[in-house]
Amino acid sequence: MFLKLINLCFLLNMVNGKSTQRTQNIFGNEISDVDKYLTMAESDVMSLISDESDLSILTESEEFPEPPPHTEVSRMSRYLCHHSDWLSMATISTRGPLTGYPFASVFSFSDGTKHKSSGIPYFYMTGMDMSSKDLEKNPKASVTMSLAQGPFCKKHGLDAEDPRCAHVVMAGEVVQVQPNSTEEIFAKEALFSRHPEMPEWPVDHGWYFAKLNISSIILLDFFGGAIDVDINEYYNTHP
Repeated sequence: MFLKLINLCFLLNMVNGKSTQRTQNIFGNEISDVDKYLTMAESDVMSLISDESDLSILTESEEFPEPPPHTEVSRMSRYLCHHSDWLSMATISTRGPLTGYPFASVFSFSDGTKHKSSGIPYFYMTGMDMSSKDLEKNPKASVTMSLAQGPFCKKHGLDAEDPRCAHVVMAGEVVQVQPNSTEEIFAKEALFSRHPEMPEWPVDHGWYFAKLNISSIILLDFFGGAIDVDINEYYNTHP
C-alpha cells in the first residue's frame, strides 16, 4: 500500500508540463489520424489515475463482480477486458519454420487500475519477445480474453469452451505508447498496479509500454453465434 502511494505521487509529479503526443508503432513510425477513442485526452487520463480509491484493498466480489447479462454485448466486452489479467495474442510468425503461420502467446495486460477502466489493452513489452519480433514486421494482431479467468464459469459448471463462458476477440494494431507522455503514465500505473512483479523484470531487456489500437471486436457470450460489437458503443460503455 505504501509503495503504491509513493508510486502514484511520483507519477502525478511527472504529469506537470506533459501533454498527450502522437502515437507510434512498435518500431517508431508515427501513426496519423488515430481515432479519438484510441488516444486518450490528458484530462481523461488524469481523471483515471488521480482517484485514491484505486489504492483500496478489494474484496473477492469486487475482484470478480458478476458479469453483465449476455444481451449487453458492449458491456460484456468491456467487462472481459477490464477484469482479465492476461490474454492470448496471435501474431503472424516470422520465426523459422513457423513463418507465415498464426502464432499465439500469453501476455499480461491491463486496461486500467482495478477501479478505472479505459477499454484499451496495455502491455509491458520487450523487443526480445517472439511476438514483438513478429509485430515489428506486421503490427496487426488479435487478442482473446475469457470469462474462464474468474470464478463464474466454475461456479456454474461451464466448460471454458461453452459459449456462456464468454470470450471476446479484439483485432487491431499493437503500437508503442509515446514515451514520457501522459498516456504512458496511465499505462504504467495500470500495469504495475495489477502486475506488481513487472517493475522487477530484468532492466536490460528494453521494456516499453504498448497498446492494442482496436479495429474490430467479436463477442461470443451465448448460444446463436458470435456478435460484432460496435466500437463506439464499446468505448462509451462502462464494465
